[in-house]
This record gives sequence, C-alpha cells and structure tokens, in this order.
Amino acid sequence: MSHKQFIRRERGTQLLPAKITVLVLTVLLLAMSFIAGSILTLSPAVATPQSDIGYGPGVGWNGRSGSPGAGAFIMDGQLVYCVEIGIITRKTPPIFKPQNTIPAYSKAYISAGEVAGDELKQMSFIISKYGQTNDNVQTAAVALAVWKIRDRNGGNSGHNHELKKVLRVVGEQVNSRADSMLAEASSWVRAASQRNAAISIETPYRGTIAIPQGITELNIHNGRFSDDDSTTKKWQNGAPAGTVLSWVGIPPHDRIWDRYYRVWFNGKQIVHDEQILFGNGGGRQSTIKLRIPKDREKHFEASYSDADTLWAPEVTSAVASKFIKIGDNFSDTVTFSPAKATAALSDTWRWRINDSGEKEWMPVTATGTLYGPFLSDPALNPSREAPRGAPVVARTKITTDPRRDHSTAQTYQVSVPQTVQEQGFYTWKWDIDTADQDPAIIGTKDCTASGGAPGCRAFPEKYFYTDGFGAREETQVGKMPVKFKTELSAAELTVGTEFTDTVKISAKDNWLRDSNGDRIPLTLTGTAYLYSGVELPQSATVPDSAVAIGTVKVTTDPAKNEQDLVSPAIRLPLNTDPKYSFVTMRWCVVDADQSTPGIWDETCDDFGVPTESAKIVRPIVVSKALKNASVFDSITDTAIVTGSVPENTSIVFELYKKPDLNDIEQSNHVIKQNDAATEQSDQSIKQEDQDVKQRHRGIQQVLRQSFFSGSPVCTPANKIATTAPKPVTSGVAQEAEYVSDALKTTGKGVYWWIEKLIATHPDDGTVTLHEGKCGIENETTEVTDATVVTKTRPEVHIGEKTFDTATVSGVLPSTSSGVKTELTFAAYKALDTNAPVCETSNMVFALDKPVLVESIGAYESEKVSFSEPGVYYWVETLTYVKPDGERIVAHRGKCGLPDETVKVTPSPILEVTGAVEKIASELGLLGFVVAGSLAAAGIGAIGYGIYRRNKPQQ
Repeated sequence: MSHKQFIRRERGTQLLPAKITVLVLTVLLLAMSFIAGSILTLSPAVATPQSDIGYGPGVGWNGRSGSPGAGAFIMDGQLVYCVEIGIITRKTPPIFKPQNTIPAYSKAYISAGEVAGDELKQMSFIISKYGQTNDNVQTAAVALAVWKIRDRNGGNSGHNHELKKVLRVVGEQVNSRADSMLAEASSWVRAASQRNAAISIETPYRGTIAIPQGITELNIHNGRFSDDDSTTKKWQNGAPAGTVLSWVGIPPHDRIWDRYYRVWFNGKQIVHDEQILFGNGGGRQSTIKLRIPKDREKHFEASYSDADTLWAPEVTSAVASKFIKIGDNFSDTVTFSPAKATAALSDTWRWRINDSGEKEWMPVTATGTLYGPFLSDPALNPSREAPRGAPVVARTKITTDPRRDHSTAQTYQVSVPQTVQEQGFYTWKWDIDTADQDPAIIGTKDCTASGGAPGCRAFPEKYFYTDGFGAREETQVGKMPVKFKTELSAAELTVGTEFTDTVKISAKDNWLRDSNGDRIPLTLTGTAYLYSGVELPQSATVPDSAVAIGTVKVTTDPAKNEQDLVSPAIRLPLNTDPKYSFVTMRWCVVDADQSTPGIWDETCDDFGVPTESAKIVRPIVVSKALKNASVFDSITDTAIVTGSVPENTSIVFELYKKPDLNDIEQSNHVIKQNDAATEQSDQSIKQEDQDVKQRHRGIQQVLRQSFFSGSPVCTPANKIATTAPKPVTSGVAQEAEYVSDALKTTGKGVYWWIEKLIATHPDDGTVTLHEGKCGIENETTEVTDATVVTKTRPEVHIGEKTFDTATVSGVLPSTSSGVKTELTFAAYKALDTNAPVCETSNMVFALDKPVLVESIGAYESEKVSFSEPGVYYWVETLTYVKPDGERIVAHRGKCGLPDETVKVTPSPILEVTGAVEKIASELGLLGFVVAGSLAAAGIGAIGYGIYRRNKPQQ
C-alpha cells in the first residue's frame, strides 16, 4: 500500500495541519526508506532493527507514485507485511501476538473476511520461506500473495478493486511470482498432512520410498540409495513434494541366512509454523510477520519393512565331453542358478554383507550320482528318478563358493576318481535337497511371515530339486574300441588292375545299441597309398612320400556281430609312376563318417601292414630284331612279353633309320628344291613352302647331329614307319612272343627298332607301359647287299683246266621276296695297257650260264683252259633277278685283282733224256755251262715279255 492512499482516505476530515503533518511524515518515511534500502542492499540479511516503521523493498512502494504498489515495511529490523489493503499504516509498530486467525476487517468501502486454517498456513509458509529478502520483485510478490489470500477469503468488490490497481502497478512478473508462491504454499499445506513415508518392496533386494515434502535429511539402514550408492540424502530447502527414491537392500551378516531382513529409514524434516504473528493496527493497518521457532527441523522416522528373500536354487549339468575313452576319468560341469521368480519366490540368489564389508552368497550343496554303463542311451527314455537297479559308478557332492558372484549362473567343474572301465552309456543326475544342507546355514524354521525372530529357513519347506535321469546334456558315452584285421585281394598287382580289401571285424560282448535296439553301425574308411622303395616299411603314420590313389568305405551290418566286410574295388591307375613299387591300404575309424558320431574310438591301423600290401609288378618286354636283311626283304622285330599284363594292352613297333650322308644330302636337296619353288609361288603357297623348308631344316639338323656325334637318335625326323597295334593277351604272360608287321626299308643302311607296350582305360586314357631304347644292339637291323670275294689259281699251263671261285657272304634276298641271286663269270686276256682292261674286245670266255646262289658259300665257275700263254683276269658278276625278270647287278668284280689274275704258260717242250745226259757227260763242264746259259736266256725272254705287257702306256 502507498503512503498517498493513506492521505486520500483522510482528506475530508483534516485540512492544512493534516497536510503539513503528512508532508513531514512523508519526508521522514522517504529518509527511512533510503537508509533501510541502503542497508538491505549491502547485505542479504534483514535490515537492522528500528524503533519506527519504514518502507522496505517493493515495487511502486516508495509513496511518491500516484499509483499503488506492493512491498513490505521494516519494523525492528524485520520485514512485515500489510494484511489490510487500503488502510493507513501505524506510526509506531504494533504489538505482535501469535494467532491461529487473522480477523476480518471493514473500512469504508473495503472489507475482507477472516483468514484461518489452511489459508493461514499458506500465508505463514509464504512469509517464512520468501518474506525476508532485499529483492524488490520477491518482496512485492509476497505482499501480493498475502492480499490475494485475503481477497479470496471474503474480499468484497472494493477489496478486489484495490487489488486490481496494485496489479496494474507491479506488473505481470510480480503477479506470476505471487501465483507461483501460492501454488507452492497450497501444495505444501496439503503434503504437510501426510507426515509418514511410504515404503514399497519390489524384490527382496530392491524397493522405493515416497517421502513427505520438506524432508531435509533421510538415512537408510541395511541398504543404499540406488542412484548414487549412498546411505544419506539431504535437501537444503526440504525435499519437494512427490519425491520417490529407489533403494537397494543389503542384508546384514548373521550366523544363519535368515529368510527376512529389515530395511528402515530415519532423518529430519522441515516444520513450518501453523501460527502467525499478528500485529493489530488498532483501527489502522494491521501487519503480520514470521514467528521464528527455536527448532525449524524435527526428527523424522519412517516405518520399517522386512524384506522376504525366500528363494530356491536349481542345478543343471552338461558333460564337458560327450564321448570318453576307456581309461579316462569321469567328469561333469555343474551350473547353479536361482529358480524363476514366482509370487512367493525371489529369482535372486540369497546374499548378504559379511563382517569385512564384502558381499557373500549363500552356500548350497548338491549331490551328484553317475549311473552306467548302459547298452542304449538313457536320453532316449529320460525320467525324474533313475530306474530301480540302475548301476551306479560314482557319487559325489559339491557346495557352492560363497565368494563367487552368484548374481549370474555359476559353473563348477566336478571330477571323480573313477575311470571308464568299459564301453557304454553313462549319465549324471544332480539333486538339491533341504536335508543335505547345513542347518547352521540354512535355518531350521519354516516361516510364513516375519515375526522378528531369527532362524527362518530361506528355502521353501521340504525343498527338493533334481535335474532328472537321462538328460541328454548329462549323458556320456564310453567309446567302443575297434579291433579288426584286413587282407588284400592279391600280393602282387599290375597297373590297370583292380583290387579289394577284406576287413574282418571281431565279435563284441556289449555292442552299443541305437533307439531301435539295433547295433550302432561302424564305418571304416580305407585309403590306398603308393610307395616307392625297395622295401615297404610298417609305421604308425603315413610317410610324407606316400601318395593316396583312392578311398573306400565299409559299414557293418547291424544284424551281425562278427563279420567280414569286402571293400569296393580300387583300381591301380595305368599311369602309375614306375618309381612306385608298392601299394598298401590303411584303414581308419573316422568320427565324421559315422551315422552316430562319437560312439567309436577313432583309430587307424598301421601303414604298410604286410597283409594289406601288394607289390606292383609291370610287364617285362624284351625284344630282338632281325639282325640283317637285304634291300629286297621286309624286316620285323620280335617282342617277348613276360609278367602281368593289364586289359586293353597292345604293342606297336617303330622303325627309325640311322642317318647317313645320303640322308643329309637328300634333305639338303629337298630344301634347295623348296627354295626354287618358293620364288615362283604366290603368298599362300610361299607360307606352306616356308613351313616345309623349316621342317626339313629341323630334320637336317637332327640328322647331322646324329651322324657326326655317332649317338643314336629316334625322332620324327628319321622315323620310317609305325606298325599297327597288336593286341597283347591280358593276364600273366610267360615269354609270349609278338612279331611286328613286316616293314619295307628305304634302302641300305642301319635301322633301329623301338617297341612300345600301350594300354588304354576310360579313366586314364592311353598310357605307355613300356618303351624300348633307341639304338640298342638287339634292336638294330642292318640292310645290305651280299658281298663276294673271288679267287682263282695264280698259274696254269696252256690247255690246263682251271676255274674261278666266288665266295658269297652277307645277306641274300629271301625266298619270300621272289628275287633270285645268280653268279656269272668272264675271263679277259690282259692287254699291254697301263691299267687292266676287261672289255668285250679282250674277253676270252663269257660264261653266261648263271650259277644260282641259294645260300651263303663258295661257288665255282665252269672250268675252262686257255690256249695261249699270257696273263688273264677273271671277273665275277652277282645279279639279283626280280620276279618280273628285271636284273640288278649287285656286285661285279674289279678287273685285274691279284686274286683274280692267272698266268698261263706254254706246256714244257724238251724233256731230259739219256742223249742229253750223254752229251753233257761228254762235254763235261763246258756242256753244263752251255746248257745253263741257254736256260737263262729263255727265262730272260719270258720276263721281258711280261714286262712289255704290264708296262703303262706313255
């Protein structure tokens, strides 16, 4: 309220003196307002106590404005507020007394009703919380809120009119602030009627607490607040209405793990005075101010709650290995977890805080029983309990570790000293029984409600849990060991042939059964390997050098126990490298091949077991060609095959000619002819000619290299022919002979044969099993003419019978060629020439009747006698007579050869008689000399004649 309002209210009854008085008071109030404002501005504390009334903070509240405003007065250093709008303020402070009611008032046209109850409490709340401040807006809002409370409690139109004038002065900011204070005060008063906190338990270890407004401190016992893990919460101005806090319960440590534990709260709470200090204006403005209590906070204690931790543990197991071998230890993997939550059960493993402040988890004991062996899988017929009489292998117990965090499922490894003694199915069964638990831990009383007494069991009454008999995850199989023997179908194998292996399975006393009661089948996998070496070693592993050529499988018949299994056939490839000398089988039990994996003990027999191994044998070929032949004969080669021969085998022969100078010259001639033809050809023909020339140059290079090096060479360049394949009988051959087709040669020379043993198969194609070597001696055929050596008597007398002898050697044309061989002879008288001459003109004998040469040997000419003394030459002629009559001279002797020269001398003229002897004796020595001289003269004459005949012509 403004000071001017007070002036207007009294203008009708007081004239000038009143104006002067008001003016003086105004000046005094302004001065006091200035001083008070300065003090309030310097410090947030309330103004220094004064003995008079002065203006405090506010909006439009200095008495100088023509419009009303709102604010507070300063009385005795404390802000006080008007409760009667439109009434003049007292000059001195009134006496304030605590009251539960602000009386109604009526002045001129303004009136308002009594304020009491919740309205008075709201007014007290606003003044106590916001009334003492040096903020103009806040102070104006407090004053406005007080007047609004008066207005809604019986305020008439005049009161409402005055309130609207204030609203126009203070503005929307003050009005909005006042409304906010009123709303808060209303909420506070409503909440003040609810003094107790509401505790809600969501789980045995979690819950919420809804606290009343004004709590300044809240403590939790046996728990912590969820948001910051603290045990104490504080609010400087009190917790706002609707505050709800989440908490986590922490069960305390005790000797017994009791079913119940208590969570409780205490703290402090703001208490606002339900009375107010009222200063009666005595016909002038009445004011109110805060009654400051000695203790604004009081102790707060909420109701406790006993959390129910009733729970039930469960146990499951899964064997670490489904399959175990004989001799292995039995083991299991056990997992503990709480049962699912129900209306009565918690799904949290019971825990608490120990004396060291660490979390520990309730220990639980489980009992495990291992049953077996069984021939069939117990998982096929699972049950809650084991069948009566089920064999027991082992029993054991396990207790959970209190130090392990069981907020999640925890797994423990369990092993027993017992080992697998025989094949079969084994299964674990695990139980949790209240009777197996330690009473000192679990408690002894089955409580249904919290009675405060300890010892309530945390398990349900007579609790028992089992994971059952025959659970699939808890069943183990003692693998069946495998015993078998094998025998290969043959001790020796040739390439291209098939073989099998027989696997002999021994009988078993306890063959495991499937769901139909049949024996579980066993599949064995066999692999055939090639091995090179003189001997085949036996070893547990496959050598790195061994090469696999095939894999087969055999499977037992479920209806049989002991049995022999014959493998599918494996074929030794035709193209098996000759370096491999053995083939052997190795059999394995492979888990991945089984219809029921894991049942059989994986194993393999040795590599190189003698009974499942065979030596690789190949056909042996020895060949022998015709050593010599004439140019008129076809030639052949003979191959002798010994050993095992695969099916679809044949032999071919190839004939090559040893290069000689004639071949080289012929090749050179072809190249020259090609060069000449190329010059006159078009482009396409030139390319063909170039190809021909290139080929012949390659041939010539090969021929030259072979000729000059002397090394045999068998290439397409000097190949003569290839025979058609001749079938070779399969099976075991004993020196079977195969003769090649007869081949014509190209003329005299040396020819080389190469035999090839070839086999075919759809999978391998055509494979050469054997190939002869080029140029070996027994595969060489020499094609040549027959040779003739002649000799006659060196000296005969005139008229004496003589002849020429021709010795024929070498090769004669065969009878099958139809070519006859004949010898003819001729004799020529030596002429007085430089060189021997054998021509028709000096021929003395022409023995034209041929001598038939049917074999190698010596042949004599017809006998002749010479009629004149002199020197004569024999000349023989060897002739081939072809079936068509053509005659080919194969050999004609050289004229004048020493062995073909005969000296013809006259027959003796004088014979020594008795008369000569008488003359000689009579003449004595003189006669002997004369006779010798005559003889010497005769010899000289003969020698001169020979000299003249053989003297070369000049």
